[in-house]
Amino acid sequence: MSASPSLRSTIVQKVVPTDTGSQAPAVSSDTPPTKKDKDPSRWADPIFQKQITCTPSYLHKTNMQFFGFAVDEAWVWQYYEQWRGISKKETKTIYIAVFTSVIWRLHHILGIPDLHMESVMIDDKTPANATVYEEKSGLKYVTIISMCPFAIEEWARRPTLGQVMALKELVGGEPRWWVDIHPVGYYN
Repeated sequence: MSASPSLRSTIVQKVVPTDTGSQAPAVSSDTPPTKKDKDPSRWADPIFQKQITCTPSYLHKTNMQFFGFAVDEAWVWQYYEQWRGISKKETKTIYIAVFTSVIWRLHHILGIPDLHMESVMIDDKTPANATVYEEKSGLKYVTIISMCPFAIEEWARRPTLGQVMALKELVGGEPRWWVDIHPVGYYN
């Protein structure tokens, strides 16, 4: 799916796979900032007006579900290094803080109101290149960039189709519904 010119102008930085076959992505600057990037009227494009309406194909009985993209650790570090100009070797920042700052950056670039990092269950649709983590209990999971939870009270904060497409341009892959690794009561 090719993005419209107004959509492409919202993407300030882009990370794309390298041609060398390595797993670490390379930085592409084919979408440099323009005057329009500072202009809030870019959101007037109709694609940024309608919220997404997708729902999970099934509802999990005990765990929250989130709509978002799986991202691997290499992509997060690459984006952070490009944005901040600080390499992974030069920083003493822990990964979770780096991921959180990338989420903050994407929230401000794209205007997605409910952008979060979530830990979700691994299933047969999990991308092969996703970074797998393990809790002390042995539970394995991946992290995603979540755009919205499946909760009726949060539906007003769902992203627009344009915002989803812009995030897809940046992270690659397809967004989908994921299941949280813990039941809802776990966090209380």
